[in-house]
This record gives sequence, structure tokens and C-alpha cells, in this order.
Amino acid sequence: MSSQPGLVLESTAYDEVTKAIEQLREEGINDNHRVIWKTETRDFGATNYTIEKFGSKLGESTMHIIGGRGGQYEIIPKPNDSVWIKYKDPDPSRSGWEEELTQLAILTPEFEYVHEEGWRAFFSDAFQIIEEVRDEYR
Repeated sequence: MSSQPGLVLESTAYDEVTKAIEQLREEGINDNHRVIWKTETRDFGATNYTIEKFGSKLGESTMHIIGGRGGQYEIIPKPNDSVWIKYKDPDPSRSGWEEELTQLAILTPEFEYVHEEGWRAFFSDAFQIIEEVRDEYR
């Protein structure tokens, strides 16, 4: 877990993701949390994802998120492996996809970001902004 104010998680390490999911589950679902993520072939850092619910798969805690346009995904920590994201196609006759996450961040509503010239649209480059804000708090 990070000490960055408002940042719950910025890691794809199994232990950290599992702990963060359990912490959020205990606190209760808060659709004000924002989830951003990347894989090697997909960069969805410009989309607003919120936590829908928590679940489990093969004994592991999972987190279901929903995109701003309704896309449904599941974050799946895998022991001795990386954390994966699975897209659930709304059409049951089509299969979705599953990929290893390269970046994952869960942000609380308190997470703030300011550009020198005023407020900046957060999701224009989310991971870059997280890095800038983290540097300010070091």
C-alpha cells in the first residue's frame, strides 16, 4: 500500500492487490473510488472505472469494475503469477478476453491533482499525473 494521500494501490504485485481488495471489501463498496489500469496491449487510463462488487475465483478475492460506458471487468490476483484483468463481453455468445495487468491504481475521492496553471483533466494521462503528485509528496 502506498502512503500517497488518496491512493489505495499502485501495484500489480499479488500480495498488494489482494490486501487492497480485502481492505476495500471490509470498508464496503464505494462507487466514488476510481480504478485505472493498463496491460501491454491496452491503455484504459483515460476511462473512468468504478468498483461494482467483490467476488472470488479459485479462493482468491476479486474485484469487479464497470467502465463509464458500461464495460464490465474483473481484476483477478493470481498467486505465483501476475494480476490479470478479464473483460466480460455483454453478448454471452462471444468470449471476452483476459490479460496480465502492467499497471493498476485505485484512487479514493480524496485524491487531488493540480497543474501549475490550474486544474487539469485527470484522465488525460492518469499514470503520469499519479507520478507527478507522488513526487510532490516526497
